[in-house]
Amino acid sequence: MPSSPPSSPDAATLTPRSAATLLARCASRAAAAALHARLLRCSRAFFRSPYLANCLAAAYSRLGAAPSAVALLRAAPRPNVFTHNILLSALLGSGHLGDARSLFDGMAQRDAVTYNAMLSGYAAAALREEAFRLFCSMRERGVRPTGFTFSIVSSAVASARHGQQLHAAAVRHGLAHLDAVVSNALIDMYRRIGLLQHAARAFSCMEEPDVTSWNSIMSVYKDQVLGSTVFQCFRSMRSKGFSVDGFSVSTVLSVCSDVKDFAKGCLMLFSFSEECQHGLQNLAMH
Repeated sequence: MPSSPPSSPDAATLTPRSAATLLARCASRAAAAALHARLLRCSRAFFRSPYLANCLAAAYSRLGAAPSAVALLRAAPRPNVFTHNILLSALLGSGHLGDARSLFDGMAQRDAVTYNAMLSGYAAAALREEAFRLFCSMRERGVRPTGFTFSIVSSAVASARHGQQLHAAAVRHGLAHLDAVVSNALIDMYRRIGLLQHAARAFSCMEEPDVTSWNSIMSVYKDQVLGSTVFQCFRSMRSKGFSVDGFSVSTVLSVCSDVKDFAKGCLMLFSFSEECQHGLQNLAMH
């Protein structure tokens, strides 16, 4: 039985703003379609500006109905940058990378959201060179990358030269040391392309590492077969008040297995008692 749209004002009091709120609450494509039909019955004037069409298309795209979003926005009157960004994401969500790039090239205005959408499309398609070229073009055109931009591009980097260029750009934009998400992405990138000392340096420059940071750097040292350094990181992590999770426990146990010293690993883990036991339970569940 199809879901009904969220309870809402009656037709007399329904406004574009209240309709947008309802669309944001829709939990299924059927609910969004039902609300769409209701809006058309209330007043087609709602769609004379791009605002409500953008909200409706965003709801369709969020709920996995990208083709509906594309069809709606292709006919939208007076499209703006938000319209184009939603359409771009919908095209990419439908797998139309070529159409998305054509739309991108024809856009008079592009912001960081525009570039991030296109970069995500290239990264998902494993088109690494295209992603890096677009990132360079973004900076040349004066569009400031966000933390999300660096996370996307780092996943597409396949060479040491590009990795170091990306890291340098993150430093210049003030994100490499201050944004934990960006730093973690750089650590994982360096680990993946085999620049393990660069990964360690990226970690050491962080002002506020989080649990993910510690887990990532422990994985780097594990790759270098530096078991004692992994143990040292684990102890430092705990002494600084960070919680242990399943990944932390898995890494330590894996190192114990590699060095054939389960007693040391168990002693270390259980010295932190309840929290590490919780981490072991989580690991067992997965």
